Amino acid sequence: MGKIFKKVYSILFPMIFFAAGIGLIFLGFGNIRDRRIYTETTAVISNISYVEDERGGHYEVLVKYSVDGNEYEAALGQYNTGMSVGQEVAIMYDPGDPNSIKAAGNASSTMYFVAGFVAILLAAAGGYRVMKGY
Repeated sequence: MGKIFKKVYSILFPMIFFAAGIGLIFLGFGNIRDRRIYTETTAVISNISYVEDERGGHYEVLVKYSVDGNEYEAALGQYNTGMSVGQEVAIMYDPGDPNSIKAAGNASSTMYFVAGFVAILLAAAGGYRVMKGY
């Protein structure tokens, strides 16, 4: 039983890291795309409410912001326990549709690319060990 578990683990480990690396690289490209399409601005949290749904429920965060002198209010799409009404948050909006917003991430595309390549290198090292029988 121990040898089988070790063999499965030694094969599964590189596969998981490879998949994570590819996912991180795609996130990096998505971040580049978002930075080209969306414009960053500051919004203020106007309401936080708990919404019941078929999966149990979730928090909905509404933010208010202005674009070209027009006021907007939209759902942020994410919540964390440090958020409070009146708090300023960074958002990104689509200039073609200012009601379409995303939370502005602090992560740079470079960080995603580096983490993705490191994960792929770890996967390659693990795969090499499997092939060599270590």
